[in-house]
Amino acid sequence: MYSTLYAAEPIKIAVLAFRPKVETKAKWLPLETYINQQIPQHQFSLETYNYDELEAAIKNNQVDFVLTQPAHYILMAHEYNLSSPLATLIKKKSGHDLSAFGGVIFTRSDQSDILSLEDLKQKTIAVPSSHSFGAFQMQAMALHSVGININKDAILNITGMPHDTAVTAVLNKQADVGFVRTGVIESLVEEGKLDFQQLKIINQQGSEPYFYFPLLSSTRLYPEWAFAVLPHVDNDISRKVAAALFALKHNGALAKSIGIVGFTIPADYEPVRDLLSTLRLPPYEKQRQNLLSLIFGINSSGIYYLF
Repeated sequence: MYSTLYAAEPIKIAVLAFRPKVETKAKWLPLETYINQQIPQHQFSLETYNYDELEAAIKNNQVDFVLTQPAHYILMAHEYNLSSPLATLIKKKSGHDLSAFGGVIFTRSDQSDILSLEDLKQKTIAVPSSHSFGAFQMQAMALHSVGININKDAILNITGMPHDTAVTAVLNKQADVGFVRTGVIESLVEEGKLDFQQLKIINQQGSEPYFYFPLLSSTRLYPEWAFAVLPHVDNDISRKVAAALFALKHNGALAKSIGIVGFTIPADYEPVRDLLSTLRLPPYEKQRQNLLSLIFGINSSGIYYLF
């Protein structure tokens, strides 16, 4: 069955785009070429998707492999039975190999009334997507740690992807504060699209113990993106793709052309699950109600027994 299917159409690799989709696809196309060279008996095709597009493609089995951010991976694994990660991405930034990332909280440099996390209460916050791990959920966890419920104690301006839109909204005074993942601000500065003097970073972190992190960050760090496979894919093809990812030379010419270091063995994604569970975010949004049902026993008429 699989040989007929894959002979007829390409095996599809889906990559989540948190920067513009055209730029993201151009960046990752060398990986498509590489995997086709490593596994010539099959044809592979790489496409980029925003959150809604990617979720629909996974739901409808329109893609075979997925590279996405960790919280989105956990949600898709829960909803659509994605595999445990085949590999974890390692990125290259400022000359450093990074297998973790964080979130950035920023405001305009002339915003004198915003100096700390506590000052975000009742402020308008620009976020590209409430699904974004590095541009919403990490920051929501940081605010939770100081007693701020982002959904109740702030006003959200959902700007849409890519992350650049949150920066634009803050600079245009459509929001007081913005959220992006680590690396976005540095990239915009390098691309000549942003003067860093226009911004002020809130809750800026130092390097974590035993780990130097070269990028601006306002949150703790979490493991990088997961490369996973959908359950309908043949195990032999999954093994070959995993082997190709691990064989990709770290910091080699191909990796550099993509702007990454390469791939490594799967990271521990439990801290991501802990964040989602603490904040009652999907797929754990019904956790509290389910617990109350088990403890008290709830039906359409209300509480009917206690044990």
